[in-house]
Amino acid sequence: MIDALAPFFLHPGIAAAGAACAAVPIVIHLINRLRFRKVRFAAMEFLLQSEQRNRRRVLIEQLLLLLLRILLVLAAAALIARLVLDPSTLSVLRDGNVAHHVVILDDSGSMRASAEEGDVFEVAKRTLRDFAAEAARTPGSLRLSVLLLSRADQDSALFARRDVNSGFLSDLAEKLDALEPTRARLRPAAGLAAAERRLASEADVGERVVHLLSDFRGVDWGGAAASGDVPAPSDSASGDSAAGAAGDAAAAVERLDADGVQVNLVRLTAEAPENRRVAEVSYGAATAAVGVPLRVRVAVTNDAPTAAEPLELSAALDGQPLPLGESIPALEPGQTVVREFDVQFDDPGRHAVTVSVPADGLPDDDAFSRPVLVLPRVPILVVDGASDLEAANRISLLFDADLTGREVRIGGTELLRKEDLSQFWTIYVVNVPRLPADAVGPLTRYVENGGGLIWFGGEIDADYYTETLVPAGLFPVPLAGSSVALPAAEGAGPDVRFAEHPVTEALTLGENLFADLVKIYRYLPVPGDWNRDDAARNDGVETVATLRNGAPLVLASRLGEGRILTVLTTAGVAPSEEEAEWTNWPRTPPFPLFHLPAQEWAARIDTGDAVGSAGEPLEFALDAARFRPDVLIERPDDLSASLTATPRLREDEPGVDGAPVTDDELLLTARYADTDLPGVYKVRLTTAEGEPVDRWTALNFPAAESRLALIAPAALTEALSGTQNVTVQEAGDVAWVGGGDQSREIRWWLLGLMAALMAAESLLAYRCGYHGAGA
Repeated sequence: MIDALAPFFLHPGIAAAGAACAAVPIVIHLINRLRFRKVRFAAMEFLLQSEQRNRRRVLIEQLLLLLLRILLVLAAAALIARLVLDPSTLSVLRDGNVAHHVVILDDSGSMRASAEEGDVFEVAKRTLRDFAAEAARTPGSLRLSVLLLSRADQDSALFARRDVNSGFLSDLAEKLDALEPTRARLRPAAGLAAAERRLASEADVGERVVHLLSDFRGVDWGGAAASGDVPAPSDSASGDSAAGAAGDAAAAVERLDADGVQVNLVRLTAEAPENRRVAEVSYGAATAAVGVPLRVRVAVTNDAPTAAEPLELSAALDGQPLPLGESIPALEPGQTVVREFDVQFDDPGRHAVTVSVPADGLPDDDAFSRPVLVLPRVPILVVDGASDLEAANRISLLFDADLTGREVRIGGTELLRKEDLSQFWTIYVVNVPRLPADAVGPLTRYVENGGGLIWFGGEIDADYYTETLVPAGLFPVPLAGSSVALPAAEGAGPDVRFAEHPVTEALTLGENLFADLVKIYRYLPVPGDWNRDDAARNDGVETVATLRNGAPLVLASRLGEGRILTVLTTAGVAPSEEEAEWTNWPRTPPFPLFHLPAQEWAARIDTGDAVGSAGEPLEFALDAARFRPDVLIERPDDLSASLTATPRLREDEPGVDGAPVTDDELLLTARYADTDLPGVYKVRLTTAEGEPVDRWTALNFPAAESRLALIAPAALTEALSGTQNVTVQEAGDVAWVGGGDQSREIRWWLLGLMAALMAAESLLAYRCGYHGAGA
């Protein structure tokens, strides 16, 4: 009998006992019918007549009273045993189908945020345990699948269609005890899509229910925050935006709803904790030099929906504390504050700077690390086409080795053919009429591989530049011919107008204050039909400075991984009064103010160091001709991992059937996915000659996971207003776990029914009873 009642009651044993108790009113009724005596007296005939007239009415009333009392006992038993009307349980008796419940456990980085007891992920695990324990009270009523958001793309489940019983509870407890949330950027839409794929083939099998256990942040679902709006800008590192993520999540819920799947959205926390994070650490230059201060720029953001208290910044170099003394004032929700300080390095090699704030509601994003390559001296090559090397010498004087950490080598165009260009961080080419024919290829590869190139004009071969260097991508614009004079114009303002750009940051202070000092007499012109609107031209060339007649003077462009800066006038001065002077710029203060940031902007950026987000895999694509397949990785926790890269053809090398494959056509590829721990991953490669090559990558907590502001319940309901089978459980409401809305429990209906039955039984009992005249 208990097995028969199990699909309908959370406590079938109590229901069985209640059913047995329903016999008690019947037994009492029968006993009362036996408790009378026959007494004969004279007026018997009148009583017999009265009884015959009322017998049917009395009998019906007594049977109704008995039925009411039986129903009262059954209703009380159903209430205590918790009767449910669940389509999934009814289907067990109807056709043997069993409901399939899929629980999606959000284990993204934001689930590490603090809650009343532990973190939000602990709340999720407790909720799942409670749900499974309640489901185990009705064996055979449902099967349970548990999906982790971190494994959604793999279509693998923690548990798949398991019967919920005591054995399952034991397995679940063991796995949940060992489970920790990741630090990766994960999206609810991916988990909902995985559940959709898992349930797609079960449309005609039985009821299907998806439970999403998550913190329901605004960045994932959109809408107003639960306690104050916090801006959620795009996360450039991950290509993520609040609008895109919210649209994906809502669309995934709508697809499940349209397919007839019940969706239960379980909010695990009612408010976001205080959270301030180090949003970014950047350097004034891609490469530092020993003994020369490197400017460090730090951005701190308040990602909580409430104002943050003032705090002190801390910094460390390779794990050793640095004296800092920088403080951050109280931050409003969404506000970012920037601080700068200098770090000096005593030893060459790779180093890492880590900046942190005091621990708060999400400790994992309180620190940010960035590696930097420190050289004894940063090498620069200046190639001058003039025999006197006057411009090259003038440029070299700007980079004092002790003050700037730069080491400048100057010479003629033969250096472009003889030297290994990859050793230089920046190459200047000034006053060069034509490049040697065998120098174009090496210079092109140098820039494509991340090198920096800075052009300065002079008396050059304009046709050669236009026909040879422009198509190669080394020079950004065609030239209309040799140099021309800038026409004089009284009252037309300064000769040069600097646009906002990292190169001209110091020159644009005070509304182009320094522009008045620069005079341009001659320059290299571009064709008249060359479109001067960067946006309309859309060729990747950016105008950094223009002349007063609108002609471009300084242009910034890219080739491959490298940057190119082009100045259409000279870097030198006229050697004699007989020769026409192009500009007075080299003699004015704006000249060094331009060159130092220009060299830093155009410097080699492929230092082998990178910054990414925790949870993102480290991927390697090595030139098989240069490297061995061995890859050694030292993790932030000082553990090591070894990989062996596997060869594959380059994408631009399709290969020829039957032809032998050479190393020049191969790449060695490897992938390391165990990157959930934030910090610096130190990678060591080995060249074909056996020389070690180090590359460092700092993986920090994803910015999108730091935005803890929750979506307001009303906003979430509005976002899903078009759905029919979606319920939202508020934080702390656990009624659904024991068979609430999802199991259609009818306890309130039973209470109302019992009240009505009790009222009817009292009235009918009063009517059926005997009441004396004085009653």
